[in-house]
Amino acid sequence: MISTFLLALSAAAAAQAGPAPVPAVRAQTDLADYFSPSWYPPEALRNREQGTVRFEVAVGRNGRVDSCRILASSGSRALDEATCGILRDRARFTPARNAAGDPVADRFAARIDWQLPPESPPPPEHARARANLASYVSDGDYPAEAMRLGQQGTVGFDLDISADGRVTQCHVMSSSGSELLDLTTCQIMLSRARFEPARDEEGNAVPDRISASIRWVLG
Repeated sequence: MISTFLLALSAAAAAQAGPAPVPAVRAQTDLADYFSPSWYPPEALRNREQGTVRFEVAVGRNGRVDSCRILASSGSRALDEATCGILRDRARFTPARNAAGDPVADRFAARIDWQLPPESPPPPEHARARANLASYVSDGDYPAEAMRLGQQGTVGFDLDISADGRVTQCHVMSSSGSELLDLTTCQIMLSRARFEPARDEEGNAVPDRISASIRWVLG
């Protein structure tokens, strides 16, 4: 079983000096709605990176994020990029309003503290999540475009397995050299693979993370 990855979240709206008047009501949102352990960047997980990202976003009158810039880096490119990527793709604000009650553009400054817990030892090998991954891949799954381009190689990946034996996340750890083969591998694992779940010392089903690889070879 892997430890839960924790995100300590904190945010504070900051008034922004500038030529535009300060809205009577500032743009608001709850950052905790958009960040969860499953969004921790795989690259940062592999490198055991954590830190605080300070950022500022421009919020449009529709409550969507128009732009995001890093004010102070966490020291991890992956964490910085993930922060702005999540905000641009997922964040929805209650728009700012002027004195007349009309929605107006605004700026919002805050920080995200990405924190990793200490690594926990994996469960005994006999208690790990198990599945015959080869049974989920057939010759008919070879992407036609990859075949046309003569692409082949081995995809190394990690799978997050839920307590009910389903794959919840797929992270490519070593690329085959073909983005299409990498993507197809994860799509197959996410849609088809079913595991006998991992068990704790008391025999209860628990989440797990396993490492595996699929070799794509042209016939």
